[in-house]
Order: sequence, then structure tokens, then C-alpha cells
Amino acid sequence: MVDSSNLTKSGLSLNVEHNLFISGQRHTEPFISIEAQIAAFCSQAYLFDAAIEKELAMIEHGLRNNTSDIEYKKRLLNLGLKPKAQLDITIPDETQQVARETLFSFIENTKLEYAYQMLLLLVMLKCADENGEFSLDETAYCFTEFYRLRREAGLPAEKSYGLKQAVVDNPNATLSQIRQMLKTSPFPRFERQGLLELSEDERYFVVNPALLEALTQGVRERLRRRAFGRLAEHFGEDEKKIEAMVVRAVR
Repeated sequence: MVDSSNLTKSGLSLNVEHNLFISGQRHTEPFISIEAQIAAFCSQAYLFDAAIEKELAMIEHGLRNNTSDIEYKKRLLNLGLKPKAQLDITIPDETQQVARETLFSFIENTKLEYAYQMLLLLVMLKCADENGEFSLDETAYCFTEFYRLRREAGLPAEKSYGLKQAVVDNPNATLSQIRQMLKTSPFPRFERQGLLELSEDERYFVVNPALLEALTQGVRERLRRRAFGRLAEHFGEDEKKIEAMVVRAVR
């Protein structure tokens, strides 16, 4: 179990990255104290005795070359062993505030070579469920729709940088290409700030629990307004027209 963090004025419990290596998996909860994480995981733990060791060995033997995480979890459940759940902890107001301020600072200061970061934020605000999850497929579709609407309106898909072309400049770009672009371009910027992560099967973006708790209706509206403003600045276009396109694309 490893904890790497940066000291802040609030101490080691806030706005730091905590890396927990549990069963070979890396868990990042940048706004939650290491003590809370350990307590939450311990509450879900099973006593590792001879019986469980035997059952796990049977699972491994039965899987053979099947390395599917989903199949492994099914076999655990069949034996009455519930795989780890999302951290079940109470997130302090101060921690939520740090997460919220981190996101506002990010959207204010992140450099927009393309519109991707603001579009990903707007999809998150619209599509994330109560667990903070929203799918890559859905996000890729929203991106495709937004840039399709721009082309239909006679507007360039993205800003031009000489010979350099964005993936979305290609009207025939596939959803698979857009998904890959999402994972390599806007997502890592959110990830570095501890705002988003990918699910284990890489099918969903997952909002940090502290940030999700902090996203009240009022906060969401302020974020939306600033995101529309930054998109208008990026494209050099009317904010209302940008908003109308986003509303049609992100549903």
C-alpha cells in the first residue's frame, strides 16, 4: 500500500494524490484522505483464510487463459465473495470545495488548442449518472454531432494550425477514432488534475467522488456558462450560437 502526496496549506489530507495498490490495482482518489480510503477498503475486506485461498485457487484454475475481469468477478460472486465496491465514505465540505475549485481553475486556465476540454466538461455535466459515470461511446457520439452541426452551418470544424489537422476535421472519422482521441487528448488533462478517471474496462469516464458531490445545480450552471464562454472565445463566434449547437449535440 503506497501513498504519494504533495504537502498543501491544508496538510496531507486535501488536494493530494493517493495511490493505493490493492490486488494489483491502482486507485486514485486525489481529494480524499488516505485514512478514509484505507478504512473504506478495510470495511469491504474478507479474512484471508485457508477456505478463501482454496476458492480463489479454484477460480484461477477454472479461468485458465480467460483474463476477463468481468468473468473473474462473476465467479467471485458465485462463491459469495463480493468484489470491492466504490468507496463508501462521507466527503467533507472542505474536500468538496477543493475539488470544485480545482475544476474551476482548470477550465479557466487550460489551454484550448481545440475545443475538446470544454466539450468533454459539458458532456460530463449533462450525461454523468448518479455514480459519476458516462460512457465513451456516448461522449464520442456527442463530439461527432457537435462537429457535424458546425460543418452543416458552413463553419470550420476546428481552428486551423497550418498543415496540422484535428481528428474531427475529417468528416468521415469513425466513432472508434473519436473514442481513441478522447482517451489520448482531453481526458489526460482532466486525469492529471484528479477530476476524471477511466473505468477498469475503459468503457466509462468516472467523475471523482468529491467533485461529483460538489456539483450542485448552481455550480453546474456556472460551469456551463464558463464553458460556453471559453468555446465562444476559442472559435471567435457568438456564444448563443455555440450554446445552441452544444444543446443539440449533447442530449
